[in-house]
Amino acid sequence: MELNNKNIKKLLLLVFFSAIIVCAVFNFSAVLKLAYKAFSFVTPVIAALCIAFVLNVLLNGLENKVFGFMGRSKHKFVTKMRRPLCLILTYLLAFGIIALLVLVVIPDIVDTILYIAKTLPDFMVKAHEWLVGVAKGFGIAEENVPNLNFDFDAITKALQEFVAGYSTRIVDGAILPPLNAFAGVGDSAAEALMNGAKEGKFLSQEDLKSRTGVNKSVVETLAENGVLNDLAETSQIDFFGIL
Repeated sequence: MELNNKNIKKLLLLVFFSAIIVCAVFNFSAVLKLAYKAFSFVTPVIAALCIAFVLNVLLNGLENKVFGFMGRSKHKFVTKMRRPLCLILTYLLAFGIIALLVLVVIPDIVDTILYIAKTLPDFMVKAHEWLVGVAKGFGIAEENVPNLNFDFDAITKALQEFVAGYSTRIVDGAILPPLNAFAGVGDSAAEALMNGAKEGKFLSQEDLKSRTGVNKSVVETLAENGVLNDLAETSQIDFFGIL
């Protein structure tokens, strides 16, 4: 290969990208962390674009299909009211769909997954018995029938942890949002709160702050959104209140 300027540039690019690949291979965990952080930054943008696309589809459908007659009206007021009316109905429909998913669909999916996890061991036992019966009918010895024994406790626990982790907390069949979904509660604060909760029940807001290290604004945000369940501000006993 002739070493002219064009080929030298190609070789330098090849060396550069090879060096990047080698560094990525030897620092794979760091690359994964960086990719996760990059994805966490991009995720809100992607979610916003998806929401905007869905809302635009609903809005166009309402304007052109349902309320198209308003655009052909001779009254200017009716024509001008078509867009605001369709916008309001679009947001109402969107919130209705989200409420339906949160209150009906997702809890049913969660219940189904947990039910499958609980009933799977009995089903597999019955399936094995059925296979043994079929094998005997064909003259096959029972020891030649495949054993369907699995670690169902581990499978059930993994499914329950997945479901609970997906929604952060499931209480009385209601899915509660993750802590970092609240404005002002970042990922580090949410992680500190979850780790603190594993050590035991919080006695007060004061105890919560001392054990997790979160600031006052985070505690106030959680209290305003009903997360703290009327947790007392201090652990000190009010003797006058007792009397």
